[in-house]
Amino acid sequence: RPRITIFGFLEKDDDRQLVVARGVDPAREIQPMLTAGQNIPLEPKGFGPYPVYVGKDVAAALKVGPDDLVNWHFITTAGALDNVQVRVDGVVDEGIPDRNRRTLVVNVDTARKMLDVGTACHEQQVFIDDAKNAEDAAAKLQALPPEVRQVVAEVFRDLSVDARARAQISWRKNKGPMAAYWKAVGAYATHLYRAVRPC
Repeated sequence: RPRITIFGFLEKDDDRQLVVARGVDPAREIQPMLTAGQNIPLEPKGFGPYPVYVGKDVAAALKVGPDDLVNWHFITTAGALDNVQVRVDGVVDEGIPDRNRRTLVVNVDTARKMLDVGTACHEQQVFIDDAKNAEDAAAKLQALPPEVRQVVAEVFRDLSVDARARAQISWRKNKGPMAAYWKAVGAYATHLYRAVRPC
């Protein structure tokens, strides 16, 4: 799943709210927990106002809901400030207060157009949606050339080391849920490392 991250703020009348926007492919994403309105369209809109959905606390701060128009000021790849007009298609509850205060989601192709980055993205997220497909996924990884498997394995190994370190830091700060999260990330990364590394 391709992702693009864009920093900026939304503006409605005299109100402003900082946002960390995600450009996503809605056809590949899990359906959001909408509290109002609808998800963004599967196909990107060629011109503004561009459809987005926002966190419920973003909507509350700006006093907006479905079909409202908002100005989105964002930082370009050159570090300049640009802006577009967007239409709120939906309001979402992401279950995490900080994300509800910062979330804005737009189609990844719209984000690419705004940043003028062609087909690039900041990250690619890989998910196995059904555990029954795990063996097929492992077989595909093992079918990669050894040199490619080695690079992928090293990424998973580094991720495992980093995640376990973050877990320890979280424990020391009495952040139990985050410690458990990072410990799980470390365990999964270790399993993937062992599955992918060349024999």
